[in-house]
Amino acid sequence: MELNLRANIISMLLLTILACQSFGISDEEIAHMKVASPSEPFVEPDSPRKVLIFSHCEGFAHSSIPYFEKVMDIMARRTGAFTVDISTDMSVFEDGLDEYDVVCFNNTTHLNPTEKQREGLLNFLDAGKGVVGIHGATDSFYEWEEGAAILGGYFDGHPWEAHGTWAIKVTEPEHPLVKMFADTTFKLNEEIYRIRPVSLEECLILLELDFDDPETRAADPETNRVPISWVRNYGAGRVFYSSLGHHHHIFWNEEVLKHFLAGVQFAAGDLEAPAEPLGQAEYINRQIRPLLEDVVNYEYGHSQRSKYQLTDIVRRFSSNSEGRRVLEQEFLKVLGNDISGAGRDFLLRQLGIIGSSESVELLANMLNAPEVCQMARHALETIPGSEADEALRKRLEESKGDIVSIGIIGTLGHRRDAGAVEQLAQIIDGKNEALAIAAANALSNIGSSDAEDALARLQGNVEGRVLNELLHARLSCATDFAQDQKVSRAMGVYEQLLDESMPVQVQVGALQGFVEIGADGTDERIVDIIGSRSGRLQMAAIMLSAKVESEQIVSLLGELIPETDEQTQITVLAALSERADISAMPYVKQAAQSDNLSVRVAALEALKNTCDGSAVEFLAERAAETTGQEQRAARESLYTIPRQDVNSTIIGLVPEAPQRVKAELLTAIGQRYMDNGVELLLKNAASDEAEIASASMGSLRRIGNQEQFPQLVDLMLNVESARQGQVEHTILTVLNRCGGSDILTDSALQYLPTEDVDSHALLLNLLGHSGHKKGLDVILEGLESQDNVIKRASIDAAGNWPGCEVVEPLLKVVSETDERTHRVVAFREAVSRASECGEVTNRQRLQLLGKCINLAPDANEARRILPALREIHLVESVKLASKLLNKPGLESETASVIANIGNNLSDDDLSKVSDILEKSRDRASGELRQEIDMLLVNIQ
Repeated sequence: MELNLRANIISMLLLTILACQSFGISDEEIAHMKVASPSEPFVEPDSPRKVLIFSHCEGFAHSSIPYFEKVMDIMARRTGAFTVDISTDMSVFEDGLDEYDVVCFNNTTHLNPTEKQREGLLNFLDAGKGVVGIHGATDSFYEWEEGAAILGGYFDGHPWEAHGTWAIKVTEPEHPLVKMFADTTFKLNEEIYRIRPVSLEECLILLELDFDDPETRAADPETNRVPISWVRNYGAGRVFYSSLGHHHHIFWNEEVLKHFLAGVQFAAGDLEAPAEPLGQAEYINRQIRPLLEDVVNYEYGHSQRSKYQLTDIVRRFSSNSEGRRVLEQEFLKVLGNDISGAGRDFLLRQLGIIGSSESVELLANMLNAPEVCQMARHALETIPGSEADEALRKRLEESKGDIVSIGIIGTLGHRRDAGAVEQLAQIIDGKNEALAIAAANALSNIGSSDAEDALARLQGNVEGRVLNELLHARLSCATDFAQDQKVSRAMGVYEQLLDESMPVQVQVGALQGFVEIGADGTDERIVDIIGSRSGRLQMAAIMLSAKVESEQIVSLLGELIPETDEQTQITVLAALSERADISAMPYVKQAAQSDNLSVRVAALEALKNTCDGSAVEFLAERAAETTGQEQRAARESLYTIPRQDVNSTIIGLVPEAPQRVKAELLTAIGQRYMDNGVELLLKNAASDEAEIASASMGSLRRIGNQEQFPQLVDLMLNVESARQGQVEHTILTVLNRCGGSDILTDSALQYLPTEDVDSHALLLNLLGHSGHKKGLDVILEGLESQDNVIKRASIDAAGNWPGCEVVEPLLKVVSETDERTHRVVAFREAVSRASECGEVTNRQRLQLLGKCINLAPDANEARRILPALREIHLVESVKLASKLLNKPGLESETASVIANIGNNLSDDDLSKVSDILEKSRDRASGELRQEIDMLLVNIQ
């Protein structure tokens, strides 16, 4: 077993060398690693240490895997802190770990070890050894939670994507594993993992994302804390994990490499460092005390960094009782000392989130100080418990000024303090209007039976604005009663407020309350108000009528239409539409013939819900005879009436309908997706009347399918030439929507060959769009035609063909025809097909583009090849592009393409085209010349 394991490890070392080559680790990158690598260990190991880098992946394989292997080998050689072996063989965990001090999971993904392999890793840790995880290591052990617990958790996505540069902060600046970072906050271009925790509470977090940075926060606003690197003890062993290690350049970042080295030496047991997580109180205090020092002196306009950090800490611990207690105590200490006004306001806002009864006394003492009372009240509004209620009531008794008193009254209301009802009632009964209005609103918010009783008792004692607020407060209480299923109590209030002596807006609110409850007698009340009242209350009853079931409603509303003003008529029509009662149709149709445009439009819109098939002809006529919004309303209703008899009615009306009405009905067939109307559409598509034919074609484009291709092709060939394009458009629209290229190809081929040149051209176009192999021979044959119409149609058809097999036939046209138009169009289509078809390799594509270059009609046409070359990053692309360097007018553009390709080639490949780069530089100027100079420097 030991010999086999060593053979596997040796073979993996060889494979790693090959991987470095296959993943493209260049000599330059290795040189960067050597420069950045630490030259000394953090501590000299007591005995030789051996590290196993395990790089096996069952899931995604990061291209950075060989980079980490290489840099670890470099650090091992330079520092002497350890030696390195590499393996991807899972059997190493069974009985091959004894000789190692550290196992490093290098971007391993989706590992699922066997029971014996799991036991081997746990025994390794129990023996006092160490585990290191790099980046993708947390994307494993999904079937083994204890394995995830070793590392701390599972990969849970990376909103902080690889293209971004993210802010990172050092959470334990004095810890040996992070002291190498020069700044406690810094930015790094890297992919950062969000972690689903399994045992993170047992880990000491060393690096985490810095959410004070707006861009970092914006990537995932809902996540509160994202650890990046941490350590922990696991049994007798030690664990270090870092989610850094996605990008290649991470492995020549000096600070990160020192971080990794320290982590490995910690895991090996050589570098002593704390690994136990801080207690919550200790953690919070350590985090907030320096921030509070800034807040004490904070003034508006100063840096808000400390405020943002404190806000984040409050957010993180607001749902944790111990955390809230520690934060509250620290905030109260600061508020009890000298502090700036801006800093005090900030901390009071935070107390509103985390405060408890311990904060009440301090906050209550602030209520009579005008400069601070508002923030103190806001904090008291959300602090739970009766202590806050009692403190607010007491301060209200002592308050002298209206502004302070109104604020306290509002806070009692927001807290829904039932104990304050009588105190608030006495204020309403007093002489101060502003306080009385505030008290009425507070009782409204309290919303209890006692609150409503007090409001009702005081109703006769007040007037003016106070009475108005009091009545609305009663309405609000009644709504609360209804929501709490106290229906009879709510109805009693609504009944009193519906009295004709009440302000109309109060009556409207009470009426709406009745309807919402669905109380007995509501129907009769609505009918009575519609029939006997006018103005706003009647309007409200009309709008609410859709919610009652009285049989009298429809006729009552319908008879109102001709007798009322425009706005009432429109409201009635909207109510009838909402009821969706077909018995309203006669009234609505009559309104649709009103002299008032707005009423007509409202009626036509209402017919959508109030008519059946008998109104179809009327709507089609209105659509045919009107314009603008009236026409749109008629059509919308015609297209959307849900009744079952509408479709059959439309089909029955089409044959005898006048021309414009027929066109509307034919359009409706498509808009309503009436499959049973397709044959009728095909018949009318052949009509001599352009309007009828156009409407039919429009609907066929919506609901036709491949089964109609034979009829449509026949129709295309037999209509007048001016309409052939319309039929062709319909065929191609159906093809794009439904497919059926085989049916279309067969339908076209049955008419070929044909002596009618124009028909032949139309059929060729269909074959090109169909892309079915059976039509290709006909297209290629057409490219050889001596007839200019057929040749041009064949060129266009080849241009629509999805494959590359038409490129060389098109180029043959370019080389053989004397007709310039044909040459240019064929060349353009050949370049387009060579550039876009997806069934060839890039090298095959370059062969086709090379043939295009040789046959380009002129420099302007040759320019069309450059965009395709720009996208193919091969040496051959550079060589091919070089053929255009001498084309007048293309020199600079071609040099730019060559530079773009060059930036995506390796130095070895660039050296193969250095002469072309030299030539390109001579054709370039400015920044482009500098860019090519840099490529030449890289080669050297």
